[in-house]
Amino acid sequence: MWRHAMTLLLASAVTANSFGAPTGQPDQGVARASYVEGNASYLRGDDSNRDDWSALGVNTPLTTGDSLYTAPDARAELTLGGGDAVRLDHGTEVDVVSLTSGVTQFGLSSGRAELHIRTLGPGAAIEMDTPGGAATVTAPGTYRFVADANGSDFGVISGGLSVVVSGQTVDVRSGEDLRLNGTSAPTYALAHLDGPDDFDRWSAQRDARFDSSLSARYVNPQVNGFEDLDTAGQWRQDPTYGNVWVPSGVSAGWAPYQDGCWTWQDPYGWTWVSYEPWGWAPYHYGRWVYVSDAWSWVPPPPPFYAAPAAVVGIQPFYAPALVGFFGVGGSGWSLGIALGFGSPPALGWVPLAPADPFFYPWQSGYGVTNVSYTNINVVNACTVVRQDAFGTGPVSPMRLPPERLRTARMLGSQPAGIVPTAASLAAYPNRRVSRSAVPSAAITSRPLAARLTPPPRPTPFQDKLSTIRATGRPVAEPVMRTSTTGRPFSPGAAPVRGFVPAMKTVGPASRSSVSSVAQRTVQPYRGRGSSGTVALGPQRGHWTPRTPFGANSRGGKSTSLPAALSSRTSRSHSTGYSAAHPRTTPAEPTAERHTWTPRVAPRRQPAPAGSSVYPRPGARNAAHTSSKPATSHQSWWIPRTRSGPRATPWRTSPSYRPAPRAQPARQRARLGGRATAPAAVYRRPASRPRAQRPARRSVY
Repeated sequence: MWRHAMTLLLASAVTANSFGAPTGQPDQGVARASYVEGNASYLRGDDSNRDDWSALGVNTPLTTGDSLYTAPDARAELTLGGGDAVRLDHGTEVDVVSLTSGVTQFGLSSGRAELHIRTLGPGAAIEMDTPGGAATVTAPGTYRFVADANGSDFGVISGGLSVVVSGQTVDVRSGEDLRLNGTSAPTYALAHLDGPDDFDRWSAQRDARFDSSLSARYVNPQVNGFEDLDTAGQWRQDPTYGNVWVPSGVSAGWAPYQDGCWTWQDPYGWTWVSYEPWGWAPYHYGRWVYVSDAWSWVPPPPPFYAAPAAVVGIQPFYAPALVGFFGVGGSGWSLGIALGFGSPPALGWVPLAPADPFFYPWQSGYGVTNVSYTNINVVNACTVVRQDAFGTGPVSPMRLPPERLRTARMLGSQPAGIVPTAASLAAYPNRRVSRSAVPSAAITSRPLAARLTPPPRPTPFQDKLSTIRATGRPVAEPVMRTSTTGRPFSPGAAPVRGFVPAMKTVGPASRSSVSSVAQRTVQPYRGRGSSGTVALGPQRGHWTPRTPFGANSRGGKSTSLPAALSSRTSRSHSTGYSAAHPRTTPAEPTAERHTWTPRVAPRRQPAPAGSSVYPRPGARNAAHTSSKPATSHQSWWIPRTRSGPRATPWRTSPSYRPAPRAQPARQRARLGGRATAPAAVYRRPASRPRAQRPARRSVY
């Protein structure tokens, strides 16, 4: 899911150009607020008061523990990298519960959100928690979620969801909507998904914008935000650096890392927030060079691209800011000459070139100072501010003579000795938050049901401040994870951060809750394990409990089959259900028997139950309109059971394998003249002594 990247690293301090992945970094991902329309706000997870909501703007970095809220006139988008995104409609509150390489977990307290997942890595879990239940993404696709105090909706536009409803799992397939009524003992209704509205169309436009991005040809796909570069600049070919991007519409004398502010975020430290809409990818990935009289961004190259030697090792790892810091004034300086009489020391930074080293706060080269940055001699490349104004608001650059910068003291990848304050936590400190952009206490205190145990809240900033002041570095573990974090929530576990286990007593389905919607009462599935999984129909082939139509699994009153499932259940030969004759097949004698349902139905229809007509090589089935001879993948193997012949689709298994030759006469004689396959036979494995043979079981 991952997808949550960090930035390129020079393994050597000064002279080497060997890039690699950062070592020893905490597993803490960073997401980006890529679109904000109207009044929106966010609350940092390490806020000590839990009520200091700040204005949400484009390029605001968000991580584990943060919360977002959109006013009734606002929309917002949160991108995770690789094209994955979470979009918020009007009046929506979403919590970033966990953001790591293995678990991506969100909490929807109120409103409507849409989740778009393009890739689902092996072992990765993506979960959306609501007041009524928790949904886990089982396949890449697009999902719609709605939540309020009365229940939740889980819609699957494409893909698949596994929803935990009161301790039982319900599979929701593409084109379906699972509606939960209530929270403590919810009932549910499975319906067809409603057609797209204005929010869905806007979300589809955002997806199409990513799909048609021209910059995808030149940038590594793991870089977050490269689609914004299409309309903000142009791509050029440079003989030394290969494909470079040049911004357009900038003023004369423009340089990177000048329009924005510095904010503090553990465990990365000082992080650059760009006020330029496209300023995420160029400031957190890659490097900057000044070529052909213009600033150009050198991106991490895409896979299989024959990049020049100067950039071939650049990796798509997230960095808080790819700059080198230096100090002006203080020891060895005359303040009256450098900054004017009585002025405090100043702090500056310069964009890093591909040959310049960068180190994370947790790496041994963090304090390297004996380095000369390539771009420090470029006109207007260095940005200098008063040290007491650093990290307190938007940058207001000072101009110094170039000769003063040549003797500046290098500070490395982070300015040592600069302690953050409460004003350093907001990305847009000068923006006022309207009252409509702050959620009510009833929304923020609403408990959510979770399948995975969420991590505790991040350590409050005031509690971390003494450690930051003593070490001069950010806190390496801002979220103190436990042994149960990211694991399935135990049914009797205590609430964590307001999240409760999605394991409660299930209530009966109410047919009056949603009009004209097929519904079904949750029945325990005791066939496999004790998790209580309820399979609502075949999905790519799986085991389905065989429940008779006349009674439920306990032999009680009648339970009708949902009409919304009729199209899919008509392909399931475990129940014999068909759209034309929904209740003509008698119930099986045992309700807990299970059968295998294939993913794709065969082309040829089965012979009617009880018929003596069996397909033979070259014979034409009366129920099939094609004149082609039967083949092995169009055939049917019809075994005889205690309840009479039952049509079961043929499928390959280790015990029965088709061979491309005619069936021997002696085998046909042994089977009473019946052919087991029209154009192939089933070859059994080599015979073994009876004592070593496993117990004979049906593969269906």
